[in-house]
Amino acid sequence: MKPEMASQQHRDSRSGASAAPPGVQHGAPPLRLSEEQRQVLECLRTEGGGLTARQIQSRLACSPAVVENALVVLLERQFISRLNTLIPSYGYRLDGAAADDD
Repeated sequence: MKPEMASQQHRDSRSGASAAPPGVQHGAPPLRLSEEQRQVLECLRTEGGGLTARQIQSRLACSPAVVENALVVLLERQFISRLNTLIPSYGYRLDGAAADDD
């Protein structure tokens, strides 16, 4: 087995064991979500699989614009991900993600 150089060991220890996905910081304050964003997130969380925007809209009885705006914000904050399906669908991404419930 080839011995590691000191600089390589230092680099490996710095890159370290971070279990958080990219963009999620440990100890970061929870992100504030609007009521609509929380409802969309909860709908996707309880479903377990993917839902289309229209399915979310029918489950929450809200307008398409509200659902689309909420999906954009949740995608940007990496709470959800867009699934690779024929009709665009979305799925819950982060188990236990911090969201301010105020």
